[in-house]
Amino acid sequence: MDVERLLKEFVAAVERRDGAGFARLFAQDGVYHAVFYGAFAGRAKIAELIDVHFYRTARDCRWDMHEPVCGGRTLYARYTVSYV
Repeated sequence: MDVERLLKEFVAAVERRDGAGFARLFAQDGVYHAVFYGAFAGRAKIAELIDVHFYRTARDCRWDMHEPVCGGRTLYARYTVSYV
């Protein structure tokens, strides 16, 4: 797994409001746990998180990833997010 490339794609998809592109970075049955909005299971729901929920109340989003750790199939990164 090319962790640096994956995280760049993750950040770029969120920042350009590309829910489908963001969701493609997850397994078909993947789950994204959003602090503000709860769990989103499956690619369609993960795309909805970005397209509907996140950008309903935010604009000019910026994500910065820190200290990624990869165990083969699982990637974890601490991040900071800012938005207006």
